[in-house]
Amino acid sequence: MTKCSRCRIGMAAAKIFIIAALVFLTVRSLAIEIFAIPPENNYIAPGGKVMAPESKAFSFAVASDSGAKNAPIERIVRLAQDEGNQFILYLGDLVRYRNISHFRWIISELDEKLEFPFYMIPGNHEIANHFGRQDKSLYKMLFGPLYYWFSYGDVMFIGLDSSEEKYNEAQLSWLEDVLEKIRPHYKYCIVYTHVPPLSKPQWKKKIYVDGSTERMAALLRQHRVDLILAGHIHQYWKGEMQGIPVVTLMSSGQKTRGEIEKFGYLSVQISEDGIGEIVPHYLEDNYEDDNEYIELLLSNVLVDERSLLVCLLMLVMGVILAAGAFMCGRGR
Repeated sequence: MTKCSRCRIGMAAAKIFIIAALVFLTVRSLAIEIFAIPPENNYIAPGGKVMAPESKAFSFAVASDSGAKNAPIERIVRLAQDEGNQFILYLGDLVRYRNISHFRWIISELDEKLEFPFYMIPGNHEIANHFGRQDKSLYKMLFGPLYYWFSYGDVMFIGLDSSEEKYNEAQLSWLEDVLEKIRPHYKYCIVYTHVPPLSKPQWKKKIYVDGSTERMAALLRQHRVDLILAGHIHQYWKGEMQGIPVVTLMSSGQKTRGEIEKFGYLSVQISEDGIGEIVPHYLEDNYEDDNEYIELLLSNVLVDERSLLVCLLMLVMGVILAAGAFMCGRGR
């Protein structure tokens, strides 16, 4: 092969790399714009809100860990609404990785089905990107406070942030304050969090319980919390921690780890006599064929930091090849 031929091949390769990188960047930018539509529903947590104070009996649903699988969570929302639940608590890991387009896509999918309030707390997947770097600002922009309380009827609900598998000093101080000042005004109290505040040998996912979690558990016991709801382990389990009933949820879309390999959710009955029946509901199948994988690709893989890095590497490679071909031509 002559030197002239090598120069032409190098320049052609440079053009391919540069054009491919520019096309990819353009498609990426369009994907970001497509999923920049604001949600129709309000997903901001109802921090400090007092709702239906005269209500004596009601039910609510609980789901967790759908991990960007839109079909199961859409089905769960529809079933929970049809049952007459007043709202749904979502215990984290709605997405696979922290990404603004990814958040907005799954929210837009929920908007198509959602007709009752959706109250969320963060999971580990809401705060970490593909590289494992943690940042909670995006979550707060879309869903509001990381931890909060609200009431419905004579029940105080407390949502906690365990997305890092621990509780910082600010959250523990806040928790102690609201339990001392607000808890006495309500007959019952339910706490929900992503990571369970304990670990059991029969769980397939092990939980690290640090000192902050032990302090949190002591506060809950001291102030007579009636129930703890948690996700993260993808396994339905009922037990207790220091005398407080604990229920962990099956997965609502991510890999199942329980004996029943189906996605599902819980419904909780409240009456004048207290917290009644907690019922697990499993979907007929896992609806894998109904997931919108193209939109998942566009909103997640295409726009994350890794794809941008690939684009930049292609662009740099194209420039290097073009420079090399130019110098080769000059040297003839």
